[in-house]
Amino acid sequence: LKGGADGEPLKYAIIGEVVYHKWTCSGVYDNIYCMTVHSCMVDDGQGNRHEILDEMGCGTDRYLLNDLEYLDQLSAGQEAQVFKFADRPSVFFSCQIRLELRDEVSGQCDVSEFFVHSFDGIGSMVSDYSYRTDEGILSAHPIYARNQKEAQKKIKQTQIYQVRQFYHELILRMSKRISRETAHHFAINLDVATPSVDVLDLSERTPRSDELKEAEEDLFDSNNEVCISRLLLFAFGALIAIMLITTIAIAAFVIVKNREMKIFIKSDC
Repeated sequence: LKGGADGEPLKYAIIGEVVYHKWTCSGVYDNIYCMTVHSCMVDDGQGNRHEILDEMGCGTDRYLLNDLEYLDQLSAGQEAQVFKFADRPSVFFSCQIRLELRDEVSGQCDVSEFFVHSFDGIGSMVSDYSYRTDEGILSAHPIYARNQKEAQKKIKQTQIYQVRQFYHELILRMSKRISRETAHHFAINLDVATPSVDVLDLSERTPRSDELKEAEEDLFDSNNEVCISRLLLFAFGALIAIMLITTIAIAAFVIVKNREMKIFIKSDC
């Protein structure tokens, strides 16, 4: 989209231009589902593909697309700069959207429980969560704490217990939008794709509507006065001068003829 989350869809773009990628689900029963965007690929239409979101919904290349920001339970997006494959004019995007039921009690998409199974230093920790119902545990999946580098800066020579507490709180804060695998029966995956986007290099840039508008304003000002070139003005002035001289010459010729006619009549008398 051009111009943010509420912008217009793009048909073509320029390399380096900031655009907004957005995914939205809507329907009659949209108040009971949670959405996770994952497994996103970009390709050039010739078989060359590159992953930008993995199966967990995490960004694989922050230079191309950062982790998505979830605007609500069924809407996600992120700003990114336009890119393309070398010597390819278009790019194609395809993703999967996972739909899951919300928590029956809270109506939210929060994970209900967390269990720390392993801890390997400050930089890596893996947690599992289980979704419990009256029938028992439906699934247990790994959750990886994001922004670990940022977390490492905040922790300096802390005891293992304090480190565990920090990561536990970090995961709790981010649990609302951590991607989950589809192991339980109430989750479904949908394949989505966008139309191709033509990407132009800066050297291939074509005039935009705002530039055309500026050009029109240069030709016609606010008073509707027409602007013409000096050459055209000179030609127009010369034409007026020729017409004026021709008119004077014809008038003089008519006057002379009339006088000659009068003299001829008098001489006959």
